[in-house]
Order: sequence, then structure tokens, then C-alpha cells
Amino acid sequence: MREEKQRFRQEQRARRRHLSSDYWQQVGHGITDRLCVLLSDQRVNQVGLYWPLADEPVIGELPCSLAFPRVEGQCMRFLQCEASALRPGTFGIEEPPAECEEVIPEVLIVPGLAFAQDGSRLGRGKGFYDRYLTAQEPWKIGVIDEAGLVASLPVEAHDARMDVIITQERVLMRKDDRR
Repeated sequence: MREEKQRFRQEQRARRRHLSSDYWQQVGHGITDRLCVLLSDQRVNQVGLYWPLADEPVIGELPCSLAFPRVEGQCMRFLQCEASALRPGTFGIEEPPAECEEVIPEVLIVPGLAFAQDGSRLGRGKGFYDRYLTAQEPWKIGVIDEAGLVASLPVEAHDARMDVIITQERVLMRKDDRR
């Protein structure tokens, strides 16, 4: 199973390698439009949002309070802060300062290398989101470009499934979604 996941990761990294920052801005714009409607309809107040890597959708302004992940050892916490307060942290990714208030987001916006329509996610392989989601149960929204949405993915028991997947073109709700 792990070898199959690694093969999928390599394929997705190769697919993304030559995509420009303009591409990810455009993808993010389409996703942000759909996210804003969904979050407003659901009356969400607190969202956990990632800071994008060079090959991830750039999410714009959202109609709610934001918290960003901070990695500490093998754990991840979400701390409330403005994006302007983020600083380079673990793995060189922008993180909130340790003194910011820890929160448990109602909704978690989750990046991935690929998603399948059943809600399964292929992450980067470190397990931070899967570990966080074992302890917390926010509404999970996976965000990906349309090309990163695949028919199926290899899944292990510890892999968290998303409740919703949003691409620049559509919103996919799981049939068993609790909202």
C-alpha cells in the first residue's frame, strides 16, 4: 500500500512540477469563490486554513476568522492569527507565532496532492493532517485543481476522508456528509 501511495505521490509531483504560480492563483480564485458561498451558507465562524506551497491553490479572503497550522514535533495545532503575522516555521512553511491563541476550527481547509470523489486524500506523506483529524472532527474541505481529482486512491485505515472537495470548477459533497 505504501509503495502504491509513493507512486501516486511521484506522479502528482511530476504533474505539478511545471505548473506556474499564475495557474495556482487562478485555481485558487475559482476555489475561493466556491468556498465563500459554502462558508456563508453554512454560517461558519472559524476556519483552519493552510499557507500554500508553490504547487498548491492560493486561497483568497474568506468571510470568517482564520487559524493556521503550526507544526510542533509530530503534532499540528491551529492558532488564530492574521496571515500577515505568519513567519517561516517547520519545513520553511509560514506558521503563526507560538503565542497566538489555539483554536479548534469548525471547518478545516485541507490541501493535498490528489483527491478522489469518495473524499479520500493523498497528502505529502508526513501524516500531520491525518493525525490532527484523528483527535478533532471539523468539517473537512479538500481543495485541489480539477486535474488532481482522480477516480480512486489507495487508502489506509488512518487516512482521513474529506466531507467536501472543491476544485476551480465544482463542489463535490460526500453523500454521507453530516451537514
